[in-house]
Amino acid sequence: MRTRVRWTMGMVLALAGAGTLCAQDDPTLQPTDAAAREAWKERVLAKFDKDGDGQLNENERAHARRALADRKEDVRDKREQVADRREDVRDHRENVADRREDVRDAANDPVKRAKLAELQTAHDAAVAAGDTEKAAQLNRQIAALKGNIVRDRAEDAVDRKEDVRDRRENVNDRTENRRDRREDAVDRNTGPSRK
Repeated sequence: MRTRVRWTMGMVLALAGAGTLCAQDDPTLQPTDAAAREAWKERVLAKFDKDGDGQLNENERAHARRALADRKEDVRDKREQVADRREDVRDHRENVADRREDVRDAANDPVKRAKLAELQTAHDAAVAAGDTEKAAQLNRQIAALKGNIVRDRAEDAVDRKEDVRDRRENVNDRTENRRDRREDAVDRNTGPSRK
């Protein structure tokens, strides 16, 4: 019983701490405890109370709401940009791995072809010698190697298609990022803080 109570209390305290951390991480969220809330109100008053009466009138309140909404949107945009950059890094790493695999495959392709020619020569020699058991074994190896070569070619074709799709997606992402930066610049120049 005591263990369950301790565990429950520990979880409550951990969750309460997590809620406090989340509120501290996002400055646009209103704090939950009274002292922090009062400090937040004072900062908002100091920033948006233009007439100095200690209260926000309708115009000041509307201006504060717009500014806080813009701040939330900026934070959201920055998080999206970070997520996009992380995705770009993952894509780049995948592309590097694909290129390395392509280089290995290209290096292995002549080796496989030489091995195939060698197996076919050995198979022909076994058939001419009348060794059917050896010829059957070599025939299975030849079939497996041919299947491997065909599979590699099919994978290469799929990889080329994926590379083309990834390049198009990267171009679209860069275009979208440029558009977002232009919109952000326009928003900064025409936002409520510039009026």
